[in-house]
Amino acid sequence: MYIRHLGHSCFLMKNAGGVTVITDPYEAKSVGAPKINEKADIVTVSHEHYDHNAVDEVRGKYSLITGGGEWVVKGIGISGKRCFHDNHGGSLRGSCTIYKFVTDGLTICHMADLGEDLNPEIVDFVKGCDIMFIPVGGTYTIDADTATQYCRAINAKIVIPMHYLVEGLKVDVAPADRFLANMGGYRRLKELEVDADNIKMRSGVVYLQD
Repeated sequence: MYIRHLGHSCFLMKNAGGVTVITDPYEAKSVGAPKINEKADIVTVSHEHYDHNAVDEVRGKYSLITGGGEWVVKGIGISGKRCFHDNHGGSLRGSCTIYKFVTDGLTICHMADLGEDLNPEIVDFVKGCDIMFIPVGGTYTIDADTATQYCRAINAKIVIPMHYLVEGLKVDVAPADRFLANMGGYRRLKELEVDADNIKMRSGVVYLQD
């Protein structure tokens, strides 16, 4: 499994069969992040906000996945669970969808713009996954401390932060520093390549940045 962070909550994943998934594509100019110039077979959109639903930024004839449910697309199992975008039952920012992908003997979870305090139902859906992308920047999602609580409850082998402040970003979120400090160490990589056989040796927090 090859993984690259394109920016914000957008990741490119490519499995051993060459099937490419892109999560939560953003509108580059509005977000202040690099233009997404990638082709995909599958695109997932966790919710209809401009920094997560800019599917026109992605090239190719892809299958678009939105909302909750279960799918198998090009051999990849995908399941979606709705969660709240805030800690007030969705009254502030509505809901979004956490996606779980099963491929190459790995389970990968994208936690969307999760805004809820630690929720046992969400933990049960994601618990024990191999790789988890989790928002850490606060304001519109959980903050670094709540993200840390989720990480400890879910116990993913590899945790990759997302939705945090970087240079040029126009979204009002905090940097990843507090989360990285909470988690007690990390590896900074440009990209991640991992498989079911070696993932235990590569476990921990991975900060994906160019």
